[in-house]
Amino acid sequence: MFSISLSSLCHVDLFRGLPYFDWAFVEPLKDIDVQFQSDVHITKITTPLIILHAHDDRVIPFDLGKKLHEAGQNGRSPEHPISFIEFKAELGYGHNYIAKAPELTSIIRDFIKSAQKSI
Repeated sequence: MFSISLSSLCHVDLFRGLPYFDWAFVEPLKDIDVQFQSDVHITKITTPLIILHAHDDRVIPFDLGKKLHEAGQNGRSPEHPISFIEFKAELGYGHNYIAKAPELTSIIRDFIKSAQKSI
């Protein structure tokens, strides 16, 4: 099992090298029990899921998206499918622009059709 820690996210790169990073940013979140445990929560979802992730996502690294998908596959019942759709970095979708993908409509349409069959 893995947990996404604040210090593993790309957008904190600017501050990660500071000597007080954990003390100022990570520890206060732990103290108030704020944790990003998507890998735990995804196993509790009982509907079909789709994860759309771009290789050039600088907010949530691509490998963390893959790990989340794997956690979902390993921790969920096979009757609740989980799909992972990846987008090449050269498309430039990053974290925010997958909605620009011309094939997105058909991806979502296909997902809904397959989800309706499993419900």
